[in-house]
Formats: sequence, C-alpha cells, structure tokens
Amino acid sequence: MRTGQLLALAWKESRTARRRLLLYMSSISLGVAALVAIDSFASNTQRSVREQARALLGGDISLTSRQPFSKALLAQLDSFRTRGVGVADVTTFTSMALVERTGGTRLAQIRGVTPGYPFYGDILTQPAGQWARLQSGRYALVDPALLLAVDGHVGDTLALGFARFIIIGTLVSVPGDVGVSSAIGPRVYIPARYVDETSLLLFGSRSERETLVKLPPDLPPQRFLFQIKRTLDSSQVRARTVAETEFNLTQAIDQLRDFLSVIGLVALLLGGIGVASGVNAFVMRKIDTVAILRCLGATSGQVLGIYLIQAVVMGFLGAAAGALLGIGVQLVLPRVLADFLPVDVRITLESSAVVTGLLVGVWVALVFALRPLVALRNVSPLQTLRRESDAAALRGARFDPVRVLVALVVVLSIAALGVARAETLQQGLGFAAGIGIAVGFLYVTAAALSASARRVVRPNWPFVLRQGVAALYRPGNQTRSVVLALGFGVFLMSTIYQVQRNLLRAVSVKLDASRANVVFFDVQGDQGEPLDSLIRAKGYTVVQRTPMVPMKISAVNGVPASQLATDTVNGRRRPGWVVRREFRSTYRDSLVPSEKIRSGKFHTGGSRAPALPEVSVDV
Repeated sequence: MRTGQLLALAWKESRTARRRLLLYMSSISLGVAALVAIDSFASNTQRSVREQARALLGGDISLTSRQPFSKALLAQLDSFRTRGVGVADVTTFTSMALVERTGGTRLAQIRGVTPGYPFYGDILTQPAGQWARLQSGRYALVDPALLLAVDGHVGDTLALGFARFIIIGTLVSVPGDVGVSSAIGPRVYIPARYVDETSLLLFGSRSERETLVKLPPDLPPQRFLFQIKRTLDSSQVRARTVAETEFNLTQAIDQLRDFLSVIGLVALLLGGIGVASGVNAFVMRKIDTVAILRCLGATSGQVLGIYLIQAVVMGFLGAAAGALLGIGVQLVLPRVLADFLPVDVRITLESSAVVTGLLVGVWVALVFALRPLVALRNVSPLQTLRRESDAAALRGARFDPVRVLVALVVVLSIAALGVARAETLQQGLGFAAGIGIAVGFLYVTAAALSASARRVVRPNWPFVLRQGVAALYRPGNQTRSVVLALGFGVFLMSTIYQVQRNLLRAVSVKLDASRANVVFFDVQGDQGEPLDSLIRAKGYTVVQRTPMVPMKISAVNGVPASQLATDTVNGRRRPGWVVRREFRSTYRDSLVPSEKIRSGKFHTGGSRAPALPEVSVDV
C-alpha cells in the first residue's frame, strides 16, 4: 500500500470517529495553551524591559545612599556637570500628609525632585502636562489613592510638616514604579528646593537620596564609575547601571517563567495521560475494523500507520487549539498584571513560543497515544470470526520489544521535557524522577484496586453494588487509566497548593493576643509615656516597647571598618555594604518570644556583668 493510499484510507476510516478522536486529543490543549501563554508573555516582558531599561532607571546610572552624599562626591559630580554630564536628584522619605480642607491625613512617600528628573521616560499625570509645571512653584503631584483616602481634590492645599503645597494633579504612571508600591504609602512629588522648609529631615530622620546621571555618548558608564569608585566606596553610595537593572528584572522574569512552565508542563503531561486513556478506549472499538483490514491484505504495520496518522493529525488540531488559546491568554495578561509590572508590555506574536508549543503538544499526543495503538499489531484476521474478549484480542506476547521501546520513549520524552524546562540538568532529572515516582505509585495503586475488587465481591451483595465492583476488573476495564488520570490531576493540584502554602508560610505572621499588629516607629524618649497613655485610654494594650539605636561598625578586633571592607574571606572579597551598613540595634536583658539563641549565651540582668559589653547579632 502506497503512502497516498495509506493517507486516503486513514482519512476515510476516521469519518466515524473524528469527533471522538478530537475530544481525546483536546486533553492536551490546556497544557499547550499554558506553555504558549507563559513563554510568549515572558519573552514580550523581557523585550519590553530591554527597550525600557533606561526609562525604568530614569538615567544611565543611579547613585543611592541612606545618608547625605559626602562633600568629595558632590564636588566630583559638580565637575562632571561641566563636561556635559546631567545630574538630577530625588530625596525620598515618609511622612504624614495632611489635606487642610478636610483634615484627612495619610502616611505618604514624599519625593523631592530637582529639575530634569527623570532623564528618560515620561511621568504621566492627570490633568496631562502637570509634571512640567511641578518645578514652577509650591506644587505637589500625588497618587490618586491619597486623594481617595483623605477625600481630597486637585486644587486642595497639602501640608507636609511646616510647608504647604497646592495639589495640581494626580500621577497616572511613573517609569519603574509598579502600582502596588502605593499600597505602602501613596507617592507625593514636590520640588526638592522646598524639602528643607518642611523641617521633616532632621538628625536621625530616615531618608534615601538618589542621584540620576545622564552620560554623554563619549563617556561609557563603566569609565564614569571607575573614575569615582573610590569616592563611592568611602561615601557608602551604591551605584546601579542600566545593564544591572535590566539583568535583575529579566532574571526575576526567568525564574517566574521556569516555575510556571513546570506547572504548564505537568498539565500537558496530565493531558497526555488523558490522551492515552481515550485512545485506549478508541482502540477497543476498532478491533473489528482492524481485523477486516487484515483480511483484505493490510499488514500490521500498515494498520498501525493508519491510526498513527489519525493520532498525529488530531494531536496537531488539539495543539493548535491550545496555541490559539495561549495567544488569547497572552493578550489578556498585561491588563491583568498591569499593577505588578514595572514596564508597559508591548504584545507581539512570538512565533518561537507558538511553534514550540505545537511541536511539544503533537509529540506528547503521539507518544502517549502510541502505547495503546501498538496493541493493534496483535489483531489477527481470525478476530473477525471469534474472540474471547476485546482485551484478549489485543494481548500479545508477555515480552513485547516494541512496547518496551515505546515505554522507554515515553520516559525519555518526559525527562527531555523536564530538562528543557528546568534551570539545571539536576532539576530537570529530579522533575522527571518525581513524575515517574508519582505515576508508578498511582499505577500500582490502580492495579491493586482492580485485583482486590475481584476478591472482595460476594454473591449476597446487592445487584447494583456487585455489578459496580465487578466492573473494576471486567475485561477491557479502564480502572488503571481512570485512576492514573484522576490521581495525577489530584497530585498536580495538591502540589501547587503545597507550594502556595509554603510560600505564604514563609512570609506570614501568626497573630495572637501576645503579638502586635500595629507598630509605631521613631518614638522619642519624651513621647513614650504620653503615647502609652493614649493607647491604653483607647482600650488597647502595649505589647512591647523596644529602644532602637542606629549604629555603624567602627572596628572588629581592632581592625578598622575601612580595612575590613577591602579584606577577602575564603579567597573572595567581602561585600563592602556588610561593613558600611547601618545597624538598627537595641538593648535589653531578655529575649522576646520570636527570638532564639543559635549559639553562645545571652547575658541577663541577674548575672554578673562581663568585663566588656556583650552583643548578640542576627544570622
């Protein structure tokens, strides 16, 4: 039989079963849709990050510090200004914002910006164009959430400390800021020259200064940083380039894609099990047709080829439907995740993701359909006259090399898909091993259920119950396939649920009567007792008062901090921020319930005081 004749026969023979086959193959559609949507959206997001990296940072280089820049660094930046380097500053701190008309207050993130900020990207406002007006007077631009919280309107007077500002508009989008950032505190932008008038930045106040640098074309970022590196280190200033911003964001997107891709891959494999179960039932119905084809002279290989062609075509249609669904999901994701994305994602059709999804979907459909289809080789022409059962007609030799080869192909395919989707070879093999263990356990459980059902049936049972249990072991039963499909689905959902619980447990805090759920910061010594009295007067309990003192390392065992910052540990240079950072320290003679001693002893007030003051540190 020629190839053309084989294709024609496959087409004609499928007329009575196309809907059923397509239904079986649609099991993989959701898995393909997940892979296409995840890969396409991740690729589009990474491309948008690369295109908007400068806008995300606001400049070519960002210099940040939690303390005022040193005079040496400011002098160097001034010298670069004369060489065509643009410099713009933003000072960020938190404070209560008051709308005088309503008396409403809200904790806000105050940002004082100098002219020129940002160098790249546009800050959109409502009404439009108000950002260009900000520097022309005592004006403020605020998050809409602030006005909603205090019942304010554009045109109201906003009080920040001792300074007053007119609200001239609201923020629509700020490059690099995600929408959820306003949940910590609504943003308020004011001209930097009025920050001192607020009297909110005094000794001990927490603030962050950021300087954006715009470089001329003939000055690469690395050369600029090399020229001021020594000053940056001594001033405890962190530098960040556009390339670093892009790398950090794309790495986070890659990690999220890897995690979601594994879930999509498991869903695809679950669809593959559904395909195998459906094709197995399809094969049972085709025994008479196959026997007739054998009587007409078709070889077992030609018969297998007919149904393989049908499986490939239907698998392609199922995968194509999944790819179209994935493209549709990809179009919706940017709107759903807009508040969590730092960039405006520009959606384009990712042909590589679509082609990969199609190929993987067709391959999974073919591989999982192959195992029940190869049993058709065992149907002989004699089956048209007599047979004990459908299962007996498909039963071949106890050891069938072809079935062993098919099983090996299935295992290798799962391993290959896991390795291709995982970050490392070990993770991919571990994923494949986990899937294999789960499927093996479910298969053994299904076999044990079928075998035990044969032994537990009793003649005195009610007819319905007796027949229902007997159906679990009747010839041609689908017990193994159904248990495998349902069990694997439950395995997938429970795994995702456990991962979710573990992630939430890592960041959740158990609240009870002994734990605080409101914290007051920066309470001065003379403010403690009045605040306690106010809280108790309202019927609440003060759980704990903790003194906090900001400190920096001066020396360790007589070695100055400046030298420690340049030392090496185990052949690697110690990160400078470890030594230069500011520590929030406390003093007391007892532990709180959330603290545990990992090593050493904790000095208590009742014991003899040591010769030198002792400290305990977090690890």
